This record gives sequence, structure tokens and C-alpha cells, in this order.
Amino acid sequence: MFSCSCVYNNFYLENGKYSKNDSIDFIDLEEGLFLNKIANMNGEKCDLRLKKVAFFSGNVGTLRVNKYRFFSCCDMYRQIQSDAYPVCYFYFFNKDEQEKTKGYYAAIVYGSLKKIPKKKYIVRRIRNRIRNQQV
Repeated sequence: MFSCSCVYNNFYLENGKYSKNDSIDFIDLEEGLFLNKIANMNGEKCDLRLKKVAFFSGNVGTLRVNKYRFFSCCDMYRQIQSDAYPVCYFYFFNKDEQEKTKGYYAAIVYGSLKKIPKKKYIVRRIRNRIRNQQV
């Protein structure tokens, strides 16, 4: 199985799709439609357009990555096979979890081939990252 969790590609920045001023965690309309398609393939019904989403990679979702890295990974899969996507685990947060994570609607973990992380672990990782950024 092809895994791109350790590859970093600035494809979107280099090709002018995003500026460095874009919010790293907010999903625009086009990205949301793409993520909805992947989620629907996984049996999830959702609407991620204009939502705040965290991305994690690596075994058990230990690496916090940005959306540029995730979407460049998707591009690499699609270059190999036009309808291929990375294996993704979607975590949708309830109101309490959204408060703990300062407004995150969901998290996506990809590139975790050995274990699937528990939802409470993902919430804790986001909350700790927010605390560290405030210091």
C-alpha cells in the first residue's frame, strides 16, 4: 500500500492555489466538496464546506499536519490512479468536543496504517496544540 505520510509537497502553494495568509484549518467550498466525496466513499454523511478541520498523519495520528500536506498527498494518489485516495479516518466532534477544541468541527487522520486512534486522543492533541500556541 502506498503511504505518503512522510512526504511533504508544497504543490498548492507553488501553483498559487493558496496564499500563505489563508487559514490553515478552515476548509473552503472546493476543498469541502472534495472531502465530502472522500467521506461519502467511507460511508460518512457530512458537509465539511467552510468548517474548521484538523489533519493528522503517521501511525496513530501522532503528526499534526496542515491541509496543504493532506491535499498534496491526495494529488500524489490521483497521479498514480485517477480515482485513488489515501485511507482516511474521519472524526466528527459533538458540541462539547467543539468547545474543547476551540471550534474544530472534525479531524481527519490519514497515513495511520497500524492503529486507528481513539477520538478522545485526537481531541486532546488539538486542545494541547491550541494551548501551546497561546503560550
